[in-house]
Amino acid sequence: MRNVMNARLRISLLVLAMLLSFGMGCAYFNTYYLANKYFNEAERIRLQNNGIVDARARNAYRDAITWSSEILQTYNDSHYVDDSLFIIGMSHYHQKEYVEARTKFDELARTKCPPLYEGCLEEDVKPHKLPESPADVGDDGQFRLVVLGSKYAGIVGDPPKPEAADFLRTHSSPTDTRTFQNIVLVVTPSIPGLQQAEQHIADWMAWEEIKGSIHYKEMDSFQQETVRKREKDALKDAQTSVKNAYELVLYLHSDGSIQSKKITMGAQSLFATLLLEKELRLFKERIDAEAIMPNGLYPVWPPGQPNVRISGLYSAFAQQPGLPKLISQRTVINTIEDAVTHGVLALCCRRSDGSEQWYWRGPIDMAEWDRVGEAWLPAETTLNSLSPSAVLPDALAGLWPEDDQGVKLSTLCSWYDGSHAYEEKTHPDYPPEARPIPKVDYKLVHQAVSKAVADGDLWLVFGNDSVSGETPTPIQLDAEAMLYRTPESLSAIEFLPSALPDAWSENEEPETTVSALYAGIKEERGKPWPQKIFLDGLNSALGQGYMSRLSGSGPISSLAHDGDITLIIKDDTMPPPPPMPEGRKSTPPVILGVAEVQSLGEEIGQLTKALAGCDPQVEVSLSIKAKPETDLKKASEILERIKKEWKF
Repeated sequence: MRNVMNARLRISLLVLAMLLSFGMGCAYFNTYYLANKYFNEAERIRLQNNGIVDARARNAYRDAITWSSEILQTYNDSHYVDDSLFIIGMSHYHQKEYVEARTKFDELARTKCPPLYEGCLEEDVKPHKLPESPADVGDDGQFRLVVLGSKYAGIVGDPPKPEAADFLRTHSSPTDTRTFQNIVLVVTPSIPGLQQAEQHIADWMAWEEIKGSIHYKEMDSFQQETVRKREKDALKDAQTSVKNAYELVLYLHSDGSIQSKKITMGAQSLFATLLLEKELRLFKERIDAEAIMPNGLYPVWPPGQPNVRISGLYSAFAQQPGLPKLISQRTVINTIEDAVTHGVLALCCRRSDGSEQWYWRGPIDMAEWDRVGEAWLPAETTLNSLSPSAVLPDALAGLWPEDDQGVKLSTLCSWYDGSHAYEEKTHPDYPPEARPIPKVDYKLVHQAVSKAVADGDLWLVFGNDSVSGETPTPIQLDAEAMLYRTPESLSAIEFLPSALPDAWSENEEPETTVSALYAGIKEERGKPWPQKIFLDGLNSALGQGYMSRLSGSGPISSLAHDGDITLIIKDDTMPPPPPMPEGRKSTPPVILGVAEVQSLGEEIGQLTKALAGCDPQVEVSLSIKAKPETDLKKASEILERIKKEWKF
């Protein structure tokens, strides 16, 4: 009997525990139910009143706060905590009758939305953050990106709002017409985008309200951390929605009208998005120089004139709606610089003292040349200086022979008489175009040739004189002197008996002299070789041990002083390298230090890219200072990890 009573007691206690647990669950559910009920009631009244919070709605919001606070205080481990926090925040938000979401939109767009302005200053574009009127947007010839606030929001597909269009049309007053309308872009939010952003902003402000309320101070640390995280996430969502709300760009169309276009910003900035919109006709880097020349696509060159001031070109593009929109003066600078380098245009810069500096087919080395420079048609130009690069074969294609025949110096000078043209290949499928060569005095051509020879970019041969990499003498710059492309370096194998049998003795250990080798090279190549290139190759062969000096030591310094030095190939001399396989080309061997090998490793990727399809190979030999105590076994193991059978 007692066992039965005990069993009944245990069952009674279990039932009691279940009832208590169920009662507690019902209690916090009922509490949340009341909080949610009063909040929904308040929202219904507010929406019926077109957003106005009257006394009935205010009371309902207060009741919602009361019951939600009960959840936080009594049932702070329930899964209704987050929802209760939100009800408290939104109730505070609406009780204060915030019409501030729109104001907050403008605040976020102005101060907390970097993607709207990123990249502008780097491109010399002036960003305007929610200006009050067109008078706040300058009209001085600088490209301007105008971001307007919520009151200028429009509808996709509708005509531009007149108030927004005024930022393109006017300046200081409604009657002051803006001069540079073609370099202004106006961006506004769309109404649907604005409304969606306001919802996210309301969520963020609700969490801000919780942080500023007395309830926040009464929360435990976990609940406060939850509020802080929710507020941070809500701000991020609000910022994203503000950015995405900007879906309309107003611009000057080529027909002179103001038009509006829908844009969509993804992960990139507003400015980067606009650059991708073809209808805006934005040019950032450069334009085709021929398009600005007489009879070109863009009518900015003064009719009948041989030149145009560079400083006025950007202004012309900035004012004429039929022209593309150039992002900055840098676009013009890049265009002219590229045209001068390729010989399409010449450049004249007038200094303050009245003197002139001309550029054609070479780099421009004058500071701020775009402010004082004039672009000239080469056919109408007489240069007072000539860049060394302007006399090279690549600069005068169609005139220089494509083979190794070379040209006389007098012939090259005749190409600068104002009646010749070089050829430029502008498209692989089209024939080359003839480009006029400006007129240049022959003395200036001689100066350019002399510098090109000294720089090693040309090879001059006059009689037995052969010069490249050194400055030729005035005598060598004779009208009959021949000019060639720079010869290739000489490899060690090209000095050996197998390549120059007549230059070496037939002894068991072949001998020769420096002069004999030079004569052999001249005989084999058909012309005297540049002394510097000859000596560099010969010293490389000596340094690699393919031959040695019979007496003395050190490199060969000149033919004049060291021409009689005897060279010998001894029995223990390093064997000659195998001949280069047919169809392959090799650089002359060089000696690299450890640091230079590391540099090679860093650059090998770019080198391989530059030689794509050429099957580049690197021939390596590692040399060290021999020391008796050095154990080469470990080093050989490392080498074999790189290439099998590579070892000391």
